[in-house]
Amino acid sequence: MRSVGLFLLVWVAAAAAAAQTVGVQTTAAPHYAGEPIEVHVVVQGFEEDPAPSVVVASPPRGKLIAAGVHPSVSTSITIVNGQMRRTKEVTFTFVYQLQVAEPGPIEIGPFAVTQGDTSVTSRSLRLDLEALPSSDQMAVELTFPDTPVYVGERVPVTLRFRLTGRLRENLHQYSLRVPFFALTDTFQFLEPPNAAGTTQVEIQTPNGPLSLMGSAREEKRGADTYLIVEIQRIAVPLRAGSLEIPPATLDVEEGVRFRRDLFGGRSPTQIRKWRSADRARRLSVKQIPADRMPESFAGAVGSGFSLTVSADRTVVKVGEPIALHFELRGDGNLETAALPRLDAKGLLPPASFRVADGEIPGRFEDGVKRFTAMVRVLDPNVGEIPALEYSWFDPTAEQFQSAKSRPIALSVGDAQRIGAADVQSAERASESSASDREEPTAPAPSRTGSLVLTGADLAIERDAELLLRRASVGRRNSWALAGLYSGSVLLLLLAQFDRRRRDVDPAIVARRRRVESGLRRIRDVSNLPAPEAAAEIARALRALLAETPDVRRPEIDALIGECDARSYAPAADRDSAPIDAAFQQRALELAQSLTESGS
Repeated sequence: MRSVGLFLLVWVAAAAAAAQTVGVQTTAAPHYAGEPIEVHVVVQGFEEDPAPSVVVASPPRGKLIAAGVHPSVSTSITIVNGQMRRTKEVTFTFVYQLQVAEPGPIEIGPFAVTQGDTSVTSRSLRLDLEALPSSDQMAVELTFPDTPVYVGERVPVTLRFRLTGRLRENLHQYSLRVPFFALTDTFQFLEPPNAAGTTQVEIQTPNGPLSLMGSAREEKRGADTYLIVEIQRIAVPLRAGSLEIPPATLDVEEGVRFRRDLFGGRSPTQIRKWRSADRARRLSVKQIPADRMPESFAGAVGSGFSLTVSADRTVVKVGEPIALHFELRGDGNLETAALPRLDAKGLLPPASFRVADGEIPGRFEDGVKRFTAMVRVLDPNVGEIPALEYSWFDPTAEQFQSAKSRPIALSVGDAQRIGAADVQSAERASESSASDREEPTAPAPSRTGSLVLTGADLAIERDAELLLRRASVGRRNSWALAGLYSGSVLLLLLAQFDRRRRDVDPAIVARRRRVESGLRRIRDVSNLPAPEAAAEIARALRALLAETPDVRRPEIDALIGECDARSYAPAADRDSAPIDAAFQQRALELAQSLTESGS
């Protein structure tokens, strides 16, 4: 009995061990070098959770890339002689891509699959890779300058391939591979300006398919008519070094036999494959010489650069902000070009101007790079924003070149407030000078006091009847006299109020109106898009700062900078929604505190 139990235990263990299987599958031969070959590792008999792991050694040449895993679970129920049996089958399919450039035999594996304490190893897979035949009916070529280039230089790249008319007519599908376009860590790829494509071309890269626009045309060469497709790109090197560029390849499947469908279309029943390969190339990228680099250089590489500078105001007081707008043009890497520090040599003197720290963001639109920076004048003797220098590196001449903007005239005043007394003194001086210019007139009678007695009747009235009559008349007209006196007093008060109103400094009245206008502008931005609202708030705060030159609060400068960052943000980062209420309320509170401090 013990022997029977031991046999059953050994049989169950053997059955459990035999339940886990690992198989390796691939597409049917032939297999071609340079084409990705899909390899499937099919694992059965393991538990559904956790997923097993697969370990495989790297192939002796080429790459074996894991492309994913696909689990599946199937359940079946069988009933035999009244006995129901439920079985569950768990399958994991691990997908790999084998990429080998050269033909010849290759062996990959074995694949070791492990789940917990259970491990099963598959057999190795041996493949014989063939070379695709070439054909003179097709060609592919990737061209760029053979001479050394510099970091940041715009390098024109042209990909061109052609097919004969017969091959085009029997074309089943094509695969265009350009490994150069996958070097995104070494190059920045850009579309040429004003590039107009007529056809969509799909290019295979190690990083996945890439869809680009190209131009197609037909060209007659001898007895053959060729379809020629061209794709133009700009490559900007990001680092120096000598780079090996793998060849571009074009694989074509040509239909040999066809069958017609119900609508007259045809599909191939037999195909043959062709390949055309470009030659491998080398590109030498040089570093921009740092020993001769001027301070006004900020990474621009190319030729013919120019810098235009404009200011949003030219009449300012010391310490008031000025928005400088820069427009950079040229034949070069405008997309990545930047502005140098504005206090660098050849730009704004640090003793006369205060500039913001950090990099100045820019936006590239319609072939122009635009920047906006805030500066403040520190010296009241400054008469202009000087000509600003901008330097770039010319890779053709292999030297730095510079251009200067035009100076901008400024009128800078002291940060001094003008009070009512100053205005009244000026008015009195104006009146005095005006009276000096008047024609002389006849002398007026001399008056030594406020009471003039000339011609007055000083006789004492002695007639009692007359005196009594006047008193009785006064009693009868007391209410009229009271009204007359009250009206007179009221007129005097109104005259005094009007006098005080007219004596208020006109500059103060105008300032109050401007302050109220600035606060109203901040309140009215609720329904504007966020970038426009931020620009309007910044303009209102600058106007209020101009009204209170003696008041300087860092939080207001910071808020203006935040508004500028929102209003001059790139188009892709702008928000069309209204500005948030919290930001608007903070701006309104700061504006009110500013006006209270300066009142």
